[in-house]
Amino acid sequence: MRKSEDKYDFCVRWDPFFLSPDTPAGGIPMPDDFSSAIASLKENGKAVGIDFTCKTELLPNTTLVHTLVEYSKQAGGSTQNDLVEVLFKAHFTDAEGQTLDNLLKYAKSVGLDVDATKSHITNPDNQKVITSKAKEWSDKGVTEVPYFVINGEAVFHGDKDEASFLKEFERLAKR
Repeated sequence: MRKSEDKYDFCVRWDPFFLSPDTPAGGIPMPDDFSSAIASLKENGKAVGIDFTCKTELLPNTTLVHTLVEYSKQAGGSTQNDLVEVLFKAHFTDAEGQTLDNLLKYAKSVGLDVDATKSHITNPDNQKVITSKAKEWSDKGVTEVPYFVINGEAVFHGDKDEASFLKEFERLAKR
């Protein structure tokens, strides 16, 4: 997107989706069938200067994470995207656990009020909303992330290289 921001207007929005919706609160060991996805993530990240170490050994339950990401939308501006970048680095590069304390630290780093954030993301009703929204995407046929919708059109899923994005931006701009 940075290479095309002089040509297009971008508004990034992150919606909840669970890769493994039945993951228990403490997480599960990383499934063997994730190895090819992790290799692809590392390769595509390296191409754009991101070091996805993928050192984490657990596939976490991400309900609190998604509740936090959804909550951050209300701050407006780039807060949600800034938070997601912090979360990705913490998980995929630094292998930090997604504990409540860590999530609150990340929320504070992007300017969210810690007490209000804690109250919101630990509220079971708010978590149920996230579970419902994630299920909507599954019901629409989404099976992996990331999943990209551009100008309302489902474009592609999975991590893609930079050239794939630029090609799609060009294709959609011609409409």
